[in-house]
Amino acid sequence: MKKQIFAVLTAAALAFVGLNANAQSALKIGYTDIDVLLAGHPKSKAVEAELQTRSTQYQNQMQSLQKDLQDKYTSYQKAEPTMSDVIKADKQKELQGIQERLQTLQQNAQTELGQKQQQLLQPLLTDIDNAIKAVAKENNYTFILSSSVSTQLNPIVLYADPATEVTDLVFKKMGVDPEALKKAAAAHPAAGQGAPKTPVKKP
Repeated sequence: MKKQIFAVLTAAALAFVGLNANAQSALKIGYTDIDVLLAGHPKSKAVEAELQTRSTQYQNQMQSLQKDLQDKYTSYQKAEPTMSDVIKADKQKELQGIQERLQTLQQNAQTELGQKQQQLLQPLLTDIDNAIKAVAKENNYTFILSSSVSTQLNPIVLYADPATEVTDLVFKKMGVDPEALKKAAAAHPAAGQGAPKTPVKKP
């Protein structure tokens, strides 16, 4: 009796393993790099240009405030020995006000640029998402994983056979010539790498 039960359990286990192996063999997995797709998007350069313009505007404002602060501080230092306590207190309050305005401008610039970047990139990311889904459906992929290593996207691929990469297929679905991008990247190695980033320089 025990032998019969053991035989039944063994057969069931083997059947389960067989089904599991068949299920795994039916999986088709590909991967792509979202950063590469984003950098190669036709509208990526326009987004980067707009962010750079806004960043430059903020930097000019901050430089103007910094110059104003430096000039008034220099004047204050020269005249301080002959100032009355009341005038000295007024000048110190004025300098502190300019410093606070500068700090507020820095914080506002970083916040506004971050929000603007998200706003401008969202339509591009939507295009990429739609293209990936279309490639997956047309080519019968079960999963398409991301190998991006940017600060915004954590990679979920530790190793993958290069033959499973679908980046070129996604580019073609977006109407972008991947070979032209590769040639451009080879001609200008420093250009077009990663998502548009326009940090505000701290003074």
